[in-house]
Amino acid sequence: MEPMNFSIQRSATLATPLIIAAIAFTLAGSVHAADQKAPVHGSFHSAKDPDLPPLPFNPHPELEVVEVEKGVYIVDDTGIPDTPEQAAARQARQAERDRAAAIASNPLLAQATQAAQQAAQEAAWAQNREQFLPWLHPNGLTEGGEPISESFESWQSNAVPALLQLGEELGTMQAEQLTAATNFAYENGWPLVITNDDGSSAVLVRVESGRPMYLGAYNLNAADTLGSDELWTNGNSGLNLNGDGTQVAMWDDGDPRVAHREFTTNSTRAFIMDGPSSRGTNNHPTHVAGTLGAYGVTNAAKGMANRAVVLANDFISDYAEMATEFATNQFRLSNHSYGLATIGWYGIGNYLGTNYPQWYGDHYVSATEDWYFGIYDAGSSNLDRVVYASRYYLPVRAAGNERGPAGKPAISQANGHLAFYQGVNYYFPPSYQRPDDGGTSGYDCLPPDAVSKNCLTVGAVSNIIGGYSGSNSVGMSTFSSFGPADDGRIKPDVVGDGVNLYSTGAASNSHYYADSGTSMASPNVCGSLNLLVQLHNRYVGTNQPMLSSTLRGLAIHTADEAGTNAGPDYRFGWGLVNALKAARLITNNFASGSIPFIKEVKVPNGDSVEFSPVAKGGEPLVVTICWTDPAGTPVYALAPTNRMLVNDFDLRVTRSGVTNFPYKLNPASPASAATTGDNDTDNVEQVVVVNPVTNGVYTVRVTHKGTLKDDTGATAAQWISIFVSGNVRQAEPALLIEKIARTVGSTVAMQWPANVGRVYQVQSRAAVDSGTWTAATGEISATRTNVAVEVSMSGDTRFYRVARVR
Repeated sequence: MEPMNFSIQRSATLATPLIIAAIAFTLAGSVHAADQKAPVHGSFHSAKDPDLPPLPFNPHPELEVVEVEKGVYIVDDTGIPDTPEQAAARQARQAERDRAAAIASNPLLAQATQAAQQAAQEAAWAQNREQFLPWLHPNGLTEGGEPISESFESWQSNAVPALLQLGEELGTMQAEQLTAATNFAYENGWPLVITNDDGSSAVLVRVESGRPMYLGAYNLNAADTLGSDELWTNGNSGLNLNGDGTQVAMWDDGDPRVAHREFTTNSTRAFIMDGPSSRGTNNHPTHVAGTLGAYGVTNAAKGMANRAVVLANDFISDYAEMATEFATNQFRLSNHSYGLATIGWYGIGNYLGTNYPQWYGDHYVSATEDWYFGIYDAGSSNLDRVVYASRYYLPVRAAGNERGPAGKPAISQANGHLAFYQGVNYYFPPSYQRPDDGGTSGYDCLPPDAVSKNCLTVGAVSNIIGGYSGSNSVGMSTFSSFGPADDGRIKPDVVGDGVNLYSTGAASNSHYYADSGTSMASPNVCGSLNLLVQLHNRYVGTNQPMLSSTLRGLAIHTADEAGTNAGPDYRFGWGLVNALKAARLITNNFASGSIPFIKEVKVPNGDSVEFSPVAKGGEPLVVTICWTDPAGTPVYALAPTNRMLVNDFDLRVTRSGVTNFPYKLNPASPASAATTGDNDTDNVEQVVVVNPVTNGVYTVRVTHKGTLKDDTGATAAQWISIFVSGNVRQAEPALLIEKIARTVGSTVAMQWPANVGRVYQVQSRAAVDSGTWTAATGEISATRTNVAVEVSMSGDTRFYRVARVR
């Protein structure tokens, strides 16, 4: 029987690092460096021990030899006395022959011997496998043995039909809700559209728990840049970004004026996607569209991504359209500057011919707080469903303007007010005085649209005169809604400029005006992030887009500190978006050649991520993880604390026995500074090592609690995005198979050094220098600094290579 053999050699193919291993299998199950050769010319056999292998020379030149055939000799060594070792060896060989004869004549003994040999072989294989276990990754094959691709194209081919089906499901649901709401309005005397005291309006879209739900734009009658101007053409960064070649979608209260000169100069760059809106063409969506992508005919109104194409939709049937339009048009971002208007105080109602301020909370549930503030409702869940199913698409949502003046009654409560009681609207006399939305502290006034887990929620701050100069330079607006979400999650995620933003209007094709609100901050951030999409495309093209969690995590990880305390809070979220810092992280990540700053990793259930960055020193070492979580299950109650997090990851950064934990906030004390510890609430975690050791090696470890699940509840892997700052570039490890061994039956394990965040694949063919390489594994996302996989082999010789896919 021939033994199993392997050799390793380098191969250069299309500039992709490869390693090739040639392996041949036999029943012997052993590994050798080279084949044993048959006797060759000049071989000498012992007459005394003819069963021993021949020698290539005569060990006893003084003795007579007989040439039995050409080049084959027998040495007459029968007269040479045995050494003790030779005698023992001869006895052992005779014993083995006797044992073989006994086994041959005794079937039971033969069976027992075979079983013992098999057990010994399996024990040896198990011992071989143990050395690979710390690095063993799933081989990326389906149950049928087909390789799984992690490419965008492969995902797209499977996801698009599912997204279209999801869109159809949500479209049917929203249409039924609208019909039911219309019938409810007629039966109960509620208008289909209500107008606020400032002239803004909201439209009825559904009814929940007997409560009419009206959607409206988040605007006030009243931005500075986020570093985005540094990225523009002729900006100080030298990146010359303008959104060219990208699309950004928007949903809003009606249609923008797409004929405005800011959208038609040089080319048409704004399109209405869902037909003329029943809400008409109006200022708010036109202003938002201009903030996203106005050309800059009037320089003061230049949009954040002034060459991007804007795809506009009205907000009726938004969830359904988000799914279907992303499936069709593959934009990476969308803006949503609207939400539930009828929450807390909104507008006026009429009782017996007299107008009173209207409070939309339910007195039966709480006399002081609208229980819909901060709740994760069916709408929040549907948003998370769409984003989870889309993977590469991030909606950006306004946090709302419910705090301060916008959260006060429209008119005085001195003569009473209207409020709900168990779903019925009643008049309450002046003796019932209710607080403003957010109370005296301003916390807990987020509408449910703003608390979805997977959207980027944006609050509004004032312009910074002279630019960012520290956390105290970031001034909170008078209206932006504060968190937390009812389950304690950190919302808003970030803040952006949203005061006195000058942009396009709908009165004419040359109309402009200034406006304020989180409605303005949201497109400011969304358009800035679209520049990062363009930058990323420059490096890898459009077929390797960033994960949704990567875009969201970039905004969070690179945000500038805001507020009075270090870390996140429920007012500013993770801080003020810094588009320039985010762009530099992208460029440095690609320029390094070893992705040390941004990593996208697929984590199988039960697995963990571990790698060791080297701290630069002189600045904090910051590590952030972010992931797109499956939708949670809403709980309808006053401030339910039920956690909406499905997949709970844990980030730790250690060195010399000291463990650094992520930030966490206490919703029971929303104004308190962030502490550190186990965060079991957010789908973003961040660890900051304030004073790292210069050139110190730290271990980043990401684990998870429980079982990882997908949006159907089935056990599944989860993609996470990892960001590191304050570290130095490390070299890309050489692709070199360091270990190879048979682990069971016809299975061989291979191991090579890896870079966490890279994707690899093992490929094989029958000849080292010809033939087509075929996939022996699927595409494997490296979760640790070594990757080991098991490959099933046939009985013929195969040559293997490990390729870095991306």
